[in-house]
Amino acid sequence: MIEKVVQLAPGFISSQRSVCPDCQGEGEKHDNLKISREKKTIDVPIEQGAPNDHYVRFSGDGNEVPGVHPGDLIVVYKTEKHALFERKGADLIIKKKVSLYEALTGVAFQIKHLDGKKIDISTMKGEVITPGMRLQLQGLGMPFHKDAMSHGNLYVDFDVEFPKRGEIKNPEELKKILPVPKNLPNIDTKKAEILTEFDPSGANPKAEGGGARKGKGYTSGHHHDDDDYEDEDDMPRGQRVQCNQQ
Repeated sequence: MIEKVVQLAPGFISSQRSVCPDCQGEGEKHDNLKISREKKTIDVPIEQGAPNDHYVRFSGDGNEVPGVHPGDLIVVYKTEKHALFERKGADLIIKKKVSLYEALTGVAFQIKHLDGKKIDISTMKGEVITPGMRLQLQGLGMPFHKDAMSHGNLYVDFDVEFPKRGEIKNPEELKKILPVPKNLPNIDTKKAEILTEFDPSGANPKAEGGGARKGKGYTSGHHHDDDDYEDEDDMPRGQRVQCNQQ
């Protein structure tokens, strides 16, 4: 095997391989030289806090051919997706779903960090969790690259799971416990319009109502684009009939 290596710029090389016409890739002598393949094990250090796409260069460990200076071996880091943690720079993010009970009374849970250490986490006394709320633990993120003694933060993004219909057995008791909002309107709920569960199948995305066509007697002063009635234009048109006046 013959490989031609050309240096395009410092740190960048281009190589082309071809089968040796003399030995046909069998490793025979060529111009009193012999080319052969060999396996070599190289220990690649993983630097603490190294970012995605960070690379390590091993000088002279690339391909080697007669008459050409050995190339370099470049190893590029690719970060695998983690089941719990999401990385943003030196910070880590986790998502936590809690019940409404926990959101109102306090949250406590445990996680297993990347180093295997188990960490107990709790909200402050009196903290109320709202949907989309983010809290943090300072210094529990990734070690800084090139400064392993310093660390980023660990952020917790909360999602609150509300009770389903019928799960709250006595809502009147909740009214006695929860703080009453200010300036509540005085509405007679027995006479009010009652909201129901959203049904996407009943949506009306068109001004005509659900895309359905009106009857023949329907008229409107609203101007319609030709595209609104493409299906009508494609239908065969019958011959007009006009009654002669007597």
